Formats: sequence, C-alpha cells, structure tokens
Amino acid sequence: MSLEELLKEPKSSSAWKTQRKLLLRIIFGVSTISIALLAGVFFVTRLKKTNVSEPPPQARHEAREVSLLTELMKLRNEASQLQEEIQDLRNKTSTPGAGGTGGGVPSHQQAPNQNSVRRSYEAGSDRGSIKVFDIDPGDGFTKVNVETKEYYIPTGAIFQARLITPIKTSVSKTFVMAETTREYRMDMNRKIPKGSRLIGRASLNTVLKGVGVE
Repeated sequence: MSLEELLKEPKSSSAWKTQRKLLLRIIFGVSTISIALLAGVFFVTRLKKTNVSEPPPQARHEAREVSLLTELMKLRNEASQLQEEIQDLRNKTSTPGAGGTGGGVPSHQQAPNQNSVRRSYEAGSDRGSIKVFDIDPGDGFTKVNVETKEYYIPTGAIFQARLITPIKTSVSKTFVMAETTREYRMDMNRKIPKGSRLIGRASLNTVLKGVGVE
C-alpha cells in the first residue's frame, strides 16, 4: 500500500493498525540492537582496560628477575667498594720498615686505623640489606641415599618357644606352629620379639632333647 492510499484510509481502519504494529516492531528491534551494541562496546572497552592495567605473568616474572639482578649488582658494587676501602686503609697503615726494630706502627696510631676500618665495614654493611631468595637448585644438588643394611637371624639359631599345635614325635617333619616365650636378641638391630609365631616342619632332636623347627 502506498503512502497516498494510506492517508486516504481512516485512522481506525485495519491498514493503520497494521502500520502501527509494524512501526512498533521496528522501534523495538532498533532499540534492542542499540542496547546490545552498547553493551558489547562497554564490555570490550572494559576488557581492554583490564588487559592494559594488569601485565601478563611473563612480564611480571621478567620484571622480578630484573629487580633481583639489579639488587645483586648493587650488592656486588658495594662489596667491591668496601674491599677497595679496606685495601686502601691497609696500604696507609703499612710502613716500609715494618719488619725491623722500631719500624712498626705505634699503638696510638693502630687504634684509630682499626676504628676506621670497623666504621667503614659497618657503613658498607648498612648500605643495603642482604636478601635471601628461595631458588630451586634443580639438578644442581643430588641427594645421596644411604643404603640400609639388611639384618637377619642366622641359620641354626636356638631360642625358647612353646608349641601351639601338637606334633607326633614318631612322624618325621611334622607341620608345627610355635610361639616365642621371651624376646630373642643377638645385638641392637637383630632381635625376635616375644610372642613371634614360628611355622615350619618339626623333628625330635635327641641330642638337644628338644624339638627342632625348620
């Protein structure tokens, strides 16, 4: 429908209602798209600001390494300066005839020199605080594992025990279970606690007048 035909139609007609609905839909769609675009622009801008304000982890790690190297170089320079000052003081206090009689430095001159060396050392030590950094040595150090000795009870050891299962003395190599009646100790490391169970084949030993368990 053209604009002229629409103007000729009364405002209460269905054509005007259809055009109003279409206009409202267009306005709603344009508003929704505008709000979505504004929200997207705001989110992207905020994300860029966050990325700019917070450096990446690699940059922070590099900055930390640079600061550590700077501190180490500063400490090294201070140590070199302190060593040079001490060497200068030693050169000033030493004399050509120090080895002969009467060629040494008088006691009233040694005390000020020692005090000056002490003051120089204290001043150098106060220039910067020594920081200890926890650094993983990696493969720089190897742990030495101490091999433990295997302690054992020798074959043929004799100790007291009581039988838990009955045996037939007439049958050779009878299955038997016994229990120690006291602690058996050979040294500080080799021992059998009291109440230890022994399982094996028993036989009557007429010489020892007892039962042998193998």
